[in-house]
Amino acid sequence: MFSQSACVFSDETFIESMDTIGPEGPEERPVEPLRIGDVVSVTRRRAPGRVAASMGDRRVTYSQLDAASDQLVRALSNRGIGRGDRVVWWGDTSLDAIALWFALARVGAVCVPMNPHFTAEEAGQLLDRADPAL
Repeated sequence: MFSQSACVFSDETFIESMDTIGPEGPEERPVEPLRIGDVVSVTRRRAPGRVAASMGDRRVTYSQLDAASDQLVRALSNRGIGRGDRVVWWGDTSLDAIALWFALARVGAVCVPMNPHFTAEEAGQLLDRADPAL
């Protein structure tokens, strides 16, 4: 089910925005703070069909990633997961994990990645230390 390929994030949007800076430098204007959990939503509004991440032959657009993150935010919130809570991800590298990481950032929770190759004893030790909410 999971591939061992590495995930690659697209940085085209950032490069394009840097290309628009004129010879006299960037225009000075107030900048609103951008939280990590909001990066996908903001980019989706600007470039919904752009590839946000790819893994092997699978590609996910910013629109798809934002929709998946929104769905996970609702599920996490319905389970009472919020600011400061720790949530364990026990799985191989996956595009699905990216949506989870952004969803956790949106609700203020922390992702605790766990190596899927851990033995039961190693997993138990990590769970004891992490004290996850989910």
